[in-house]
Amino acid sequence: MNRNRVKKYLISICFVCFTALLTLNCGEPLEIVSKYKIISITANPGFCQKLTIRTVNNQDLAFVASGQAGLVIYDIADPSSPAIVAQYMDTLNSCFGVATQGDYAYLAYGKKELEIISIQNLDSIYSVGSFEWPAAYAYDVFAADTNFAYVAAREQFIVAQVTEPAYPNVLGQYRFPSNIRSVVVKDSFAYLAAEQLGVYVMNIKSNPRIVIDACDTPSNARHVFLADSVCFVADGRGGLVIINAADPYANYIISNLHLSGYAQSVFVKDSIAYVACGDAGLAIVNVSDITQPSLIETVKSSYCRSVFVTDHDIIFVADRDQGLLVIKYEE
Repeated sequence: MNRNRVKKYLISICFVCFTALLTLNCGEPLEIVSKYKIISITANPGFCQKLTIRTVNNQDLAFVASGQAGLVIYDIADPSSPAIVAQYMDTLNSCFGVATQGDYAYLAYGKKELEIISIQNLDSIYSVGSFEWPAAYAYDVFAADTNFAYVAAREQFIVAQVTEPAYPNVLGQYRFPSNIRSVVVKDSFAYLAAEQLGVYVMNIKSNPRIVIDACDTPSNARHVFLADSVCFVADGRGGLVIINAADPYANYIISNLHLSGYAQSVFVKDSIAYVACGDAGLAIVNVSDITQPSLIETVKSSYCRSVFVTDHDIIFVADRDQGLLVIKYEE
């Protein structure tokens, strides 16, 4: 068989294969069926930042830090139709983070690092106490109980006693060479997302409180989430970073999954990591094997800032532009 005949033969095979593909697909592009469906979108008066979900007085509520619009509280008893039931706003600041314990919501409120809001009566929520320090700017807050609140505040990490909410007392104020964007506390240790410097670990029960370890990440650590002895990091352009945190004194990266967009926040439940990726939407990642995380699906939204998953596996997303999104998995 000469060279020209071989070339014609190969071209014929390619044409037959291409025709078969077109026939199988009926001339239409292959469609990937999404199993995660947005079931509701509820507007927010501000730019959504962080959110948390809690039941207060038998009422299921979403607490959303909403930038200049302050704290916005939604009734989510019907996830297909959330409704705003309360709002607290300080017109001089922007609210970036929220945590709740007992009868109070703790706000990371920009120049006012910590604002404590009474949420016992949704018809009349009000500020109980607050504090602010020069140069600090609050991005996130963590409250493990009603005794202590931990604030990520730009170049500072602040430990506050809030046993008397009307008179929060700063127990410690610690400076870092980079912005502290997020904080989570487990036992005696605080894990801090420190942007370009990765994750710091501080012993908050020692005297004095000291940094005991640091684990650099590939990009820009924006948020941390602890699940058992694993630290999950939303790492900006670096996607999802998974850190072994079994020994707080010796943390190290196990794996890293690059994702589209800019990883802002992460929530983990039942071996699935939900990563808010800005304009790329919500990335849903299988982390059953933490050494090899894999992308399951991406749910598109305008600008996904943070995510929370309930015990009933209902996914709530704070989208900067669209507001509160509710997503469900459907077989």
